[in-house]
Amino acid sequence: MYETSYKVRTADADKNGLLKFASLMLMLQEAAVEHADIIGIGQRDLSPRGLGWAMLKASIKTFKIPPWGERVKIKTWVSEVGRVSTNREFSVFSSEGEKLYEVRTQWVLFDLSKRRIERLQILNADLGANGIPASDDSLEGKIPSLETRPISVALRATRNDIDLNSHVNNATYVSWAFESVPDEIMENYTPQKIKINFIEEVAPHSEVRSDCYANFDGEKNYTVLSIRNMEKDARECARIGIIWKKN
Repeated sequence: MYETSYKVRTADADKNGLLKFASLMLMLQEAAVEHADIIGIGQRDLSPRGLGWAMLKASIKTFKIPPWGERVKIKTWVSEVGRVSTNREFSVFSSEGEKLYEVRTQWVLFDLSKRRIERLQILNADLGANGIPASDDSLEGKIPSLETRPISVALRATRNDIDLNSHVNNATYVSWAFESVPDEIMENYTPQKIKINFIEEVAPHSEVRSDCYANFDGEKNYTVLSIRNMEKDARECARIGIIWKKN
């Protein structure tokens, strides 16, 4: 297990002074990278071999969103290792020890030149899996569709969205997704559970579309956010399901 801390900077906060979910994803990514470096499977070890890590899935349970200026503590560990994927867990706490998030993620090893998934056995490394999940949420299963009319926003991948693996960073997908959520939802509700499936990578300068399908009936406050690559016939490249809690 690895433990680190990060301060919620001004750039990490939304207009209400609370940590943005895209910024949370970046914090989790940095913690994962730091831990991977320690156990010998980080960017410095993999880059010379033409390899990198890519996140496939994430499940986030929110207890409390930290404000600007708060220093949060992140604990991360590998819980399970399969043939082609590994599960990484995160527990996020306030500086006073209050639990803020429980996060489960699934990662694959990626061949950067062939743009395909590799088997984990080529690492020949002990990832220290301990079998302990961060929460009881499952990473399996598809995020269901909603048969409602979407709200859509057109976007484009910029140079700043591209990471070391030469594709759009996972945090950018989250940022794009929230662009299509109506202000009424953003201002009156807080995401309680978020499930993310990253389906396909997006290349630099691609045109994309963020679609928001919403079902708010007073009991099931749910949205499905879909990112579609307009350069590839509007093919879906990420889907995010969110259960919202009224403020």
